[in-house]
Amino acid sequence: MPRKDFYHETVKRALQRDGWTITADPLNLPFGSTRLECDLAAEKMVATKGLVEIAVEVKNFRKEEQMNVNELKNSLGQYQLYDVILSTEHPNHRLYLAISEQAYKTVFSDPVIQVIINRNNMGLIIFDSTTETIVTWKH
Repeated sequence: MPRKDFYHETVKRALQRDGWTITADPLNLPFGSTRLECDLAAEKMVATKGLVEIAVEVKNFRKEEQMNVNELKNSLGQYQLYDVILSTEHPNHRLYLAISEQAYKTVFSDPVIQVIINRNNMGLIIFDSTTETIVTWKH
């Protein structure tokens, strides 16, 4: 089993505080003979939408003051791979990348990264690592 990201439990608690029920920790994703795992799956009943199901990949970006290009490339590639697999294996799940508020304000505020997020229609969960709460959702 792969090692959990530093903020894994923080994001899990933040989702639960926001009314989400964790349905998988991790969510197994079939990919040929390789076993891939998305960090979390959760669901929540929303009055206007019914049952909403999400898959969440937690990313650390703990050295926010300087962009780690390799970490960013790996995260974006992993997001795209998981998004494709989810669309066939778990089509009701919307994929989100969970990042700290600090990472969003530094690394993810770069204009080029914002273009990448928009072009790939990436979902982001931005959380406060101190209060273990969700600050905002980007769809």
